[in-house]
Amino acid sequence: MRGDGKGGLYIDEPNGTANTVDSLDGRTWYKVVDVQSERVLHTPKISRMIPRSLKIIADGLPLSPLDFGARGMDALRDADGIQSALQFLADFVGDSDATLDCGGKRFLLNRAIAPTSASGFYRKRITNGFFRVASSFPADTYMFDLSGLGNTGNQISRIRIDNNFFVGAAPGGAVPRAYGWIKLNYTLGNDIHDNVMEFLTGRGIWDENTRAGAGNYIRDNRMFGSDTPGNYITGIRVAGYDNKIYNNMLAEFSEHIRCEKGANVISGNHVYNFRRGNTEGPGISTGREENSNETLIQGNYIDTVRIDVYNPENTTITGNKFLIPNISYWAERPETAFIELVSTQTTGTHYVDGLQIIGNQFKSSYGVAEAIRARTAGAALIIRDDVFIKDNIFMRVNKRAAQASITKEGLAAVTSTTIDLSSFKIPSVSNDHLNMVACAAQGTGGSVTNLTRSNDVYTVNFSSPFTGKVTLSATMCANGAW
Repeated sequence: MRGDGKGGLYIDEPNGTANTVDSLDGRTWYKVVDVQSERVLHTPKISRMIPRSLKIIADGLPLSPLDFGARGMDALRDADGIQSALQFLADFVGDSDATLDCGGKRFLLNRAIAPTSASGFYRKRITNGFFRVASSFPADTYMFDLSGLGNTGNQISRIRIDNNFFVGAAPGGAVPRAYGWIKLNYTLGNDIHDNVMEFLTGRGIWDENTRAGAGNYIRDNRMFGSDTPGNYITGIRVAGYDNKIYNNMLAEFSEHIRCEKGANVISGNHVYNFRRGNTEGPGISTGREENSNETLIQGNYIDTVRIDVYNPENTTITGNKFLIPNISYWAERPETAFIELVSTQTTGTHYVDGLQIIGNQFKSSYGVAEAIRARTAGAALIIRDDVFIKDNIFMRVNKRAAQASITKEGLAAVTSTTIDLSSFKIPSVSNDHLNMVACAAQGTGGSVTNLTRSNDVYTVNFSSPFTGKVTLSATMCANGAW
């Protein structure tokens, strides 16, 4: 026999290959595809894996990406194998419990993992993998884009993603390449926990959910964004209600935890930031798309970042520790406070009811921050019913104020008007601790000449008849703790 088969298998029937050898008896031999496990040349077709894989699941055993062509040895074809495994689970396993156990192998991704399903993705688990992007990984892409598994009628529900390592930078470097780690959609009752996640340029765990309720747990993860200037990056984003985000550590994000609606619990997280030269956002923000109704922010350690509470209503902020270490970080942002109450209402009056800010600790080694202040899009933000701001501790915080405003409208050709603070119910803050320090008039006619006070009644005097509205700015409890 002439030629060298180099360990390959040859047959004497033509199969279209150009790789042939001739034997001494005159026959021509044709090389066939090598299917030895250590020399796989392509991802096996799912159709070949169905019987064996279904038996594995029926026996209660986990599947492996290696069964679908992944190699787990930093090879560039790993994305195909992992996606084939997840696609198999989506297409053939339905809502039965199944686990994709990555066996602690190291998978190098040259593209996003992006399975799809028209019928949802239920009761599945992805665990025990180390995933890193290759230098060829497309920018602006998630490592695991699972959003195509959910739709209006069928959710991504009761899945677990746990004990994995996600690295969004290529081997040998710490320059982020992946846009995000995990993208979800139409989620309900999922659990993402005990993962380590590093390096990204945009969004970490991002929930596109448009459902009214979500009920996801995101817990005990360790997440590091990027200290590379120029990107606005978000750590965790949930879009629905009834989520619980707890015991996570998030460092180096523009925005660490973002909840678009209310009725979420944010508890026991450690968020901190030393990013410089970037557009900075809050450590925690709630209620951006709606309001922060029934939100609980409790027992978090919030280091060098703030909380934004959008459209606060029946919101509880308690037992948190706020810290600014001895750096000049906030000197560049003098308007920032530890807690900002944000109204998105553009006109009229925004009443704040049911707000509780109790038992928090505010510490500033730098000494430039306010504890609490209001920020509005134009409406007057007025603290009204069942608001408790008390039992907080301040350490070297220069401005311990919460800016509030009280507006009286409908004035018609008046030379003076009174505003009675006793009509504004602030149960835990005595009006003795409300100091109206500024007065602004919007309208026609005279200007404000002076502001006087008798107990809870303030009198505003005008230089001549005035028509319009007048706003008093209040500094609440300027000295001491609430």
